[in-house]
Amino acid sequence: MNNRSFHYDQYRKDAVQNQTVELPLDKFHHDDIEELAALAYGFRQRGEKGVAVIAPEQKKKWAARKNEDTVLLIVPPHFRQNVPLPKELARFHQSGSFFQFRKLDDTPYVNNVNYWINRLDDLWDRYKECQKSRTITDFENHFIKVFPYFAGLGENAVQYMVDLRLDYSVFEKPAVCHHRFTDDTWAFGPYWIKSPADWVIDHPSRDLAEWMRGAVLDNKSYQEIESFLQAYHQENPITSLGKSLIMGRLLFPLSFIELSEAYFEDKKRNESLYMDVLLKSLSRMEQYESFLKWFAQENLAEIKTVDWLVSNVKR
Repeated sequence: MNNRSFHYDQYRKDAVQNQTVELPLDKFHHDDIEELAALAYGFRQRGEKGVAVIAPEQKKKWAARKNEDTVLLIVPPHFRQNVPLPKELARFHQSGSFFQFRKLDDTPYVNNVNYWINRLDDLWDRYKECQKSRTITDFENHFIKVFPYFAGLGENAVQYMVDLRLDYSVFEKPAVCHHRFTDDTWAFGPYWIKSPADWVIDHPSRDLAEWMRGAVLDNKSYQEIESFLQAYHQENPITSLGKSLIMGRLLFPLSFIELSEAYFEDKKRNESLYMDVLLKSLSRMEQYESFLKWFAQENLAEIKTVDWLVSNVKR
């Protein structure tokens, strides 16, 4: 379902074998290529290992492109994975929090809630269209049945994040983060490569939440998740606000939202493939809810509470 997967398979192969990799411009998640170029260069200057940089144009301008649609990345010397992932991520966030970002109002750090609201509104429109349609697919039939539940989760997440902004008069600094951070984001065979194509500007809690979301889907144990967070915390302490932001992001049903968006946008979709992914996702909802309850209860004294997740816990 991920429209980045095909190109990333080849990208990973090319990155290990060659010194340069050419990427389509639409594979970058941060719109300002010039800023990405400056950030990558800044990371290199700060001694960050494994960072790919964007090649400058002949006229010494950033955002070098061979044509209008591609960006040329210069891959660093191979950086072996000799540091635990959570510790390296923590150091990356620390290093990435010292930059002065341009147009911060256009980044997820400021606009996550608005992005979520717009995505929910768009899917509500799809929901109403499906309800009115005389002929619907199996996927659309399941979508009609379950979307109100997921929309409720999403609206819960939106309200939670809005309340956090009201509760904290001073918010923590943004950093260079990743669109979706997982165990595989930096993994290129036995090496790590940190690509500007993956970067966004947000609070570091974004990467922790997305790693945790992926960890649950990969059936990692709560102990493994806790160990990851503890190792990260040793290098870059996770504050009460950070844990609350993790909770808010985990509440948003991103996997279902992205799957539904991909389905309705895909004009050449494989119906059976989408159904298989949807049914698998639905079968894991009880497991995911249990995980949310575990995280909420483990951090009950530190995070903003979610009543339906801790209703049976003594406070």
